[in-house]
Amino acid sequence: MADIKLGPNGTETTLPQISWSAGSPPGMPVNHVKIMNSSTQSDGSMRVGIIAVKREWTLTWHYLTDAEVATLAGLHALTVPLRFQNNWESSTWYSVAILSFKADPRLDSYHRAVHRNSAVMVIREL
Repeated sequence: MADIKLGPNGTETTLPQISWSAGSPPGMPVNHVKIMNSSTQSDGSMRVGIIAVKREWTLTWHYLTDAEVATLAGLHALTVPLRFQNNWESSTWYSVAILSFKADPRLDSYHRAVHRNSAVMVIREL
């Protein structure tokens, strides 16, 4: 199973495994986002410049423990550029920032009192 790693340079953490069902691997889409600058000229026309095209990943987990959510929240709280490697895609390391992180507590209805969490993290290349 491919690993996904994220963290400050030299202290990257292997993220929890992405879970899936029905025996098929998860889709790991990579969005390509255009970073643009626009301005209105004195004659009223619009000028647009594409500065760069950056990669963006949306990672989704289900059935995380509280400790795993704490690890993800700790990474989100960092204010330094992070290194990211998504081995589902390639072995390339990217300099990234976490744009958003959301965790939702869930109760496992089959096992009654088993507490798990789901989480979504959006990461963008710098």
